[in-house]
Amino acid sequence: MELFTGMQFKDWLSLVNLITPILFFLAKKYIQDIITDVKKDIERAIEELENKLNQDQVRITEKVNDIERRVLVIETNYNNKNESIERIETNIDKLFDKIEELKTEIYRNNRN
Repeated sequence: MELFTGMQFKDWLSLVNLITPILFFLAKKYIQDIITDVKKDIERAIEELENKLNQDQVRITEKVNDIERRVLVIETNYNNKNESIERIETNIDKLFDKIEELKTEIYRNNRN
């Protein structure tokens, strides 16, 4: 420490002027390292979010497809039931027509 005892103020200022660029360089390097680490963390987080979004999109697509299949089954069942109902109605109409024919025939036979 005897090296620093005989230094005057201007010598201290000169020493500070010599050390300042080195300290600024080290500070800049430290800040750049921090920024690089933060960028890597952000990129990793974005990648994880994109992966999760893709997985969620796949799940949503699967659910939409399942719902579409169910709706198609329901529509098919509904159409089949409507066709069955229409056939039943047609058969009932045919039966009533047949009943009317029979009534007419019975009425004719009774008149003769």
